[in-house]
Amino acid sequence: MENLTSGNEPQEELEIRSSKKQISLNSLLRILLLFVFAGIFSFSFYKIAAKLYAYHKEDKIYNDIRASIQTHYVLHDFQYSAPYSPEVEEERASKEEENTETLPYIVLNGNPEELNTDGIFNIYSDLKAKNSDLVGWISIPGFKKAIDYPVMQYFDNEYYMTHDFYKNKSNSGSIFMDSANLNSEPDKHIIIYGHAMRNNSMFGNLRGYPTDKEKYENITTIYLDLLSTRLEYKVFSAYSTDVSFNYRRTVFSDDADYLSFLNTIKNKSEYDFGIPLSSRDKIITLSTCDKSRGDDGRIAIHAKLVKQIVYDDSGNKVEYAQTEEKGDKKIITSNVYLEKLQLQYQILIPEENEPAEQPVPETSPVPDVSLAPDNTPVPDASPAPDNTPEPDTSPVPKTSQVASPDNTGEAKKSLEGDWHNMILDPPFSTANALFSAKLPAQAAFARITVKPYDENARISFTINDKKADPERMELVEGENVIIVHVLSADGLYARKYTIKVLREPPPATPTPQPEQTPEPSEEPAADGD
Repeated sequence: MENLTSGNEPQEELEIRSSKKQISLNSLLRILLLFVFAGIFSFSFYKIAAKLYAYHKEDKIYNDIRASIQTHYVLHDFQYSAPYSPEVEEERASKEEENTETLPYIVLNGNPEELNTDGIFNIYSDLKAKNSDLVGWISIPGFKKAIDYPVMQYFDNEYYMTHDFYKNKSNSGSIFMDSANLNSEPDKHIIIYGHAMRNNSMFGNLRGYPTDKEKYENITTIYLDLLSTRLEYKVFSAYSTDVSFNYRRTVFSDDADYLSFLNTIKNKSEYDFGIPLSSRDKIITLSTCDKSRGDDGRIAIHAKLVKQIVYDDSGNKVEYAQTEEKGDKKIITSNVYLEKLQLQYQILIPEENEPAEQPVPETSPVPDVSLAPDNTPVPDASPAPDNTPEPDTSPVPKTSQVASPDNTGEAKKSLEGDWHNMILDPPFSTANALFSAKLPAQAAFARITVKPYDENARISFTINDKKADPERMELVEGENVIIVHVLSADGLYARKYTIKVLREPPPATPTPQPEQTPEPSEEPAADGD
């Protein structure tokens, strides 16, 4: 018995050891799983906290911007006009059929003192100085979390999806206008984009709008400030769709094509807003994501312009051309395309090395021409023959004042040289609306020659967001943005042609050499301090 017992002891010890190892492995697995779950929880908590902080930070940015302009999303200027009603609109539409010159919206006059010298609302001038991409402000009263944001515009429709007003990377991005829209006039079809954020920032409040009775019955007014005019819109259609449906059209072949588009987007609405439409209406579209339909889902809200406030005399000078019939060809007066677009630049020739107060010998007549720095006559200037001082009938280059490069504040004179043609890249055609050009560092001024297909179209020009004279636009070093704004004769269609002009930087200044020791003067220096 003793031998049997002693023979079983090693087997029992092996079983005990095996059991202990199993317990240790289980404990280790439990500890590992605990660490894994703790890590997942910590990472998730970090992501949630980071997102909440990002929401808070981005909200604070725009709250501060709102406070700086003090609009509080209620545009008081509209409060003193009659409220919009479908009945009034139907009466207006019936009058429009009788008189083609009747606008389908009300035009009110604002106080011109609200604009600064650049033609921009005073309340937006500081913001415009901080970011030149600012083109307006959108406000939709009625939501608990206000839709009340600056509207940006870039050369593409991607940049402000991921950048805030200050051009910092942002999950919320910005509210921005379609790059194809004219931003200084109420365009035929303005498109505004924004993310539908879960904290209801940006266009987050528009989630569910097409089917939420509380929203679509009580929140139907959209205010849009451009930088020099104010617009009021009324919603006439709201629906969910996907990217396959093009509700963002901005180019139409004629009025019939445009009216067909309006009827199409109106018929897609989930709710009948009871607002009549005509081919002369101007509309705005709000576009945001609809995650309930997947990554390609979209919510579209369309509204028509019902009131505009103008702050200069532009509202009193609008002329409306009627469509004419010539044989079997119908002429569309809303043509906003250009037949010719020519960019030219001018180089100034400095006169800083010209002798200042040199006496002229009496036997030599004074040439009627300014001298270049090398004291040779400037090309295109015709001096009078020697010893025969006759009147010079050739055009003399104009003299301009340019800032002194040494920052002394003393202006220096320069001669205006010839104008040089610049080939636009891509080559100009009516299908293009965005061009680029590179000019030498000496290019001081630019001018544009434009010929529209419709001679009655109204054209205006801006350079670097300021109104410009097309005959003489001063260029700054680096990038200059020149925009040709074309508004059709009937005032309904608009198009802009953007030219990005890069003025190259001046060549690097050579390293100054040490000054040479001056030779001793033959005359003794005067006494004194």
